Amino acid sequence: MGKRFREGGPERKDAWITIVGVVGDMRRHGLETGPMPEFFFPSTEPTMDVAIKANRDPASLGPSVREAIAATYASAIVLKMQTVEEMFGDLTAERRLQACLMAAFALAALLLSALGIYAIVHFTVTQRTREFGVRIAMGATRQDLFRLVVGQGLRLPALGVAAGLAGAFGVTRVIEHLLFQVSPTDPVTFGGVAGLLMIVALLACWIPARQATRIDPLTALRCE
Repeated sequence: MGKRFREGGPERKDAWITIVGVVGDMRRHGLETGPMPEFFFPSTEPTMDVAIKANRDPASLGPSVREAIAATYASAIVLKMQTVEEMFGDLTAERRLQACLMAAFALAALLLSALGIYAIVHFTVTQRTREFGVRIAMGATRQDLFRLVVGQGLRLPALGVAAGLAGAFGVTRVIEHLLFQVSPTDPVTFGGVAGLLMIVALLACWIPARQATRIDPLTALRCE
């Protein structure tokens, strides 16, 4: 505060500019672009932007603002009035649409994966009914069958998650421009997604595993 500078450096002959206030960083060119050095000074241009800080609903200030501007500059024309939230919404509309589309496709893929895992594990349990009957007759407990089905059912999803994480570390560079204050290799995001996928796979294996524990060994041994 109180320091002075001249735009363009010491070789310029313009008048000195005195700093009377400091504002926070602004991302006027998009959230994916870092803050750029800027300064504001009294304008002599025929058009200008005016920012107003309000402690009540900004929409209700419209008539008062227009009256104040007309009282100060009778010939002034107010072209547009909008809140900071509306300006921010316009700035991020494209990014939010892209994020929503990606989230929708990801949810659809997650549901299809869960249905696929359930179908495969259920089919496997049905095909192995006789084997499970023999295991029970030989002394295997129902907890043993449950762990067997769940363990084998989670094996392929675990390999898929590992392969997916390895590929994602490279592919996320493509969507880096969509991220704001989040690293393309954010460990929390990768860990959370991997955990979510394994939970979904576990739930998909749960029902077939429960069905395996209810197999009657006598009926299983008679089935062909």
